[in-house]
Amino acid sequence: MAKKFVLIFSFMLSVLIFSSSAFAEQWSSIETNGIPYMNPEGIYFDNSGGKWITGQDSDKGSVFLWSESGDHQYYNSETTGGNLKNDVQVRDLLFDDNGATWFATWGDGLKIKKADGSWLSFNQNDDYERYIMSDEVLQIFDAGADGKWILTYQGAYLVTNDYEVAAGKSIILSDYHPACLFVDSNKHIWIGTEYGILTDSKSGSGSFDYVHNVYPGSDMPPADYSHCFSSISQDGEGNLWFGTSNYGTDGVYMLSADGEWTKYTASNSPFPSVSITDMEYDSSSGTVWMSTYYGELIQALGSSIQSYSKEDLGITGGDSIFSLRLDSDGGIWLICHDFMSSIYKISLVGGDASGPYNINTTSTSLATYRIHDMEIDKDGGLWVAGDEGSVSRRTPEGDWIQYRDLGEYSVSGLAVDSNNVMYILPLKGPVMAYDVNSENWLEVPQPPEEIFYSYGAYVDSKDGKWFYTSDGIYYLSPDNSSWEIYTSSSTTGAIPSDMINCAYEDGEGNIWIGTREGAARMSEDGSWEGFYSGESNFMGGDITSFVENDLGELYAIGSYGVQMYSPDGWTDVSHTDFPAGKALKMSNGDIWAGTTLLKNDGGKTVYDHDSTGGILPESSYLGGILKSSAYDQDGTVYFAYMYDGIKLVSGLEWPSSEDRKYTPWSPAASSPVDTDYKWSISLSKPADDSTVNDSSIFVCKKGSSARHSVSVSLNPSDSSIIEITPITLYDSSEEYVIYIGDSIKNVDGENLSKAIRFEFQTK
Repeated sequence: MAKKFVLIFSFMLSVLIFSSSAFAEQWSSIETNGIPYMNPEGIYFDNSGGKWITGQDSDKGSVFLWSESGDHQYYNSETTGGNLKNDVQVRDLLFDDNGATWFATWGDGLKIKKADGSWLSFNQNDDYERYIMSDEVLQIFDAGADGKWILTYQGAYLVTNDYEVAAGKSIILSDYHPACLFVDSNKHIWIGTEYGILTDSKSGSGSFDYVHNVYPGSDMPPADYSHCFSSISQDGEGNLWFGTSNYGTDGVYMLSADGEWTKYTASNSPFPSVSITDMEYDSSSGTVWMSTYYGELIQALGSSIQSYSKEDLGITGGDSIFSLRLDSDGGIWLICHDFMSSIYKISLVGGDASGPYNINTTSTSLATYRIHDMEIDKDGGLWVAGDEGSVSRRTPEGDWIQYRDLGEYSVSGLAVDSNNVMYILPLKGPVMAYDVNSENWLEVPQPPEEIFYSYGAYVDSKDGKWFYTSDGIYYLSPDNSSWEIYTSSSTTGAIPSDMINCAYEDGEGNIWIGTREGAARMSEDGSWEGFYSGESNFMGGDITSFVENDLGELYAIGSYGVQMYSPDGWTDVSHTDFPAGKALKMSNGDIWAGTTLLKNDGGKTVYDHDSTGGILPESSYLGGILKSSAYDQDGTVYFAYMYDGIKLVSGLEWPSSEDRKYTPWSPAASSPVDTDYKWSISLSKPADDSTVNDSSIFVCKKGSSARHSVSVSLNPSDSSIIEITPITLYDSSEEYVIYIGDSIKNVDGENLSKAIRFEFQTK
């Protein structure tokens, strides 16, 4: 049975200062355990079938041995004793018959880990036996009994199978910008460069020249900067194949076994496109596989050429195939790039593709590495919007649930209403909704005009849903019964641009809209006011975030910095006082500006890569992009980065500003209550339902300002009784505080409450 107590305001006790418990600040990360690299670059198979993946990450290093369980084995500065540095890129891998692993690094030479665990380094050092002219190694080519050719940016060197540089076996390439090396079945060497193809095939002395100088005919590769040859292979009939990368797209060249050149272009051949990204020889069929910049796969054997489109292969992620590799079972592994990357395995049986198997789907945490938005539901569950129609959800118990196949495109936005319904907005496609309480998908009426391109979502205090699009802001009513679309034209120019970045409700119920070219405000009466560059000192620009402090001062954050709004106009705010960045207001009034914490008492703490022990990413061209921030009922703050996973900090102290606003009230002492206890508050008169909500009445743990998830409503039979029901159970043996604001009124506007707080304890 619910406990009822009557509010009496004839007296107030002196303000009670709550004590805070000790806090231990701790930063951590949540990442995908599928492919931890933003852009994987190569996949290699060791002698036992293990999968090695290369990429770039200053913290993890640039190569790891993949595990389906997510327990990957990283080879970086720490795990290799400094032999593989985190800030160098692994460009190629080779596993020899002696059990050694060869690493071609860009920046630190050739590294070899021998079977006994010892390491060898070949670079610009003083050791003549292991000296090579350049530390920028591009490729390792297995030349069989002769050893391994090591291609660097300055030249090529032969390293024997006994791990020594072979005397007299070097090729100086300082002025050619080499890209690949190949040794054919006759032991002739072919080198693809940014200026054409070099070969020693017509030289009895081992000297090199461009092919157009030593071969007759007109269909051979020219020697100019527009022809960057990055792939060479040989099929089972002895034909050599040469592919130009996306630097040069004029054709694919074949040199037949009898010395005839053929040029294939996209207009006169079965090649769908001729920008070749990689080649691989298939010994089982004698064919050469080629991947293209435009996502095709080509199989060639002499004049027999078969091509497969991205649709034929069943690939949905990535516009281009960056690299390909064949495994021992005939599987074709493709790394596809489109801002982010997927690794697919394709099997071709009878000319038909089966699969594909996407290695990214093995992740049991975040579904993808690229994040677009994040939200915390009313139970404290974490929701993360990702690529390829995926949403990852971590329950309060720590279990992961992945919602895949939510559409063809990425998910742009997440927003939760007071009923714990999560709204999911794809980049393109229908708006979706999931009821967290009942664990069911809900039917949502769709807008009268299809959303062409979306950016995010927001729910206001009345449960109105705002969806940011490229064609204005779409509004769905609290009861989901009607839509409104607000654009620049429909608001007579008040909205500066139809490209919408954000929405925010201030303390007076106004809705602020941030656009690519300024801001707009919709008052509670539905009227609009626009703010353009140059008006009332407003800088305008790309407005990406709003936040209001406890004094009612509104800040607009954008491409031109931060400005504060007042009825007199806009005022610039210095970066020192208020750094630009995604803004988040904590329940105690503290504000996050990006990862800088601006405290209510005027203090400021800057958190960055160094101060968090490397947890927060460093800003770069494709890194450190903060997409969203949120906090849960325990005060843990989450930061979602587009390419760097979720970063979170727990244990921060949130001294409550509420305690200064609410007078302590001590009714008759109560015994500890159950964790599902419902409180009933009896007022002197019936209340206006619109003034009773989780803004006017809320619950926190004692000593914390993080709000517990509760439902606040009037008793259906008696509107003078307010009921407070926990949506998430209270923790056992804890102290809580109920805060009751002074904004509860009757229908005549008469105040029925004062700002008080009441403590209780759970069993």
